[in-house]
Amino acid sequence: MERIDLFPTSIHRTKIDPFSWNKDDFIKQSIENYNIDPHRHAKNMPDSEFHTTYRDEDNDKFRVINTETLKSEYSKVIFNFFNNLKLTRVVEYRWNLINISIGKDNWYDLHCHGGHLSKDFYLIDFVMVHYIKFDKNDHNPTYFRNPLIHSSYPHNLHQGNILDLTYSENSTYSSGYQLNTNEDDVIIFPSYLFHGVQKKNNNTEKFRIITSSHIEIKYTENEIYC
Repeated sequence: MERIDLFPTSIHRTKIDPFSWNKDDFIKQSIENYNIDPHRHAKNMPDSEFHTTYRDEDNDKFRVINTETLKSEYSKVIFNFFNNLKLTRVVEYRWNLINISIGKDNWYDLHCHGGHLSKDFYLIDFVMVHYIKFDKNDHNPTYFRNPLIHSSYPHNLHQGNILDLTYSENSTYSSGYQLNTNEDDVIIFPSYLFHGVQKKNNNTEKFRIITSSHIEIKYTENEIYC
């Protein structure tokens, strides 16, 4: 029987070869910064238990991490991502690495990245997360909140009682979903998806290191305000 997924939210996943960039040096530099201050974050960030570079890149208290070879790999991933989308036209896009996060049993509140339109008509349409150091036995993957409106009403989720919700195709009947994740995975997802990291409370000493990037598409004024 044919299955047709209507109104799906697609998450694209691939891997980056750990030997294609300076992964070991990146991890070493990240841990050195963490040891300087494990609670680094900008004052406007919510309270957290991990070290993040978000909005704090110019802080001379910390070492600037070398990301040149990593960014080269990201460019390839994003190029392939757009080549696999069904588009109505060739799009102009740009991307930037916005965050390097490192912690142990770290967590992060639910949030989304969408809605910001630049003066030159670039819109943050997608977010990319790279799991550079990650142990699935000790760390939680990214948790996504169900964006479908029916997930807010329990009486509409009755199929979740009979469907196996460990399968992503059944996630429409749950309030959220944790994506099965391995080290070196890269995922790209729509910026409107609320996501975060749930606390595991296992007192692990293993580091969890990820990067986050924004992927922005340029629109015309007519496309934005039509």
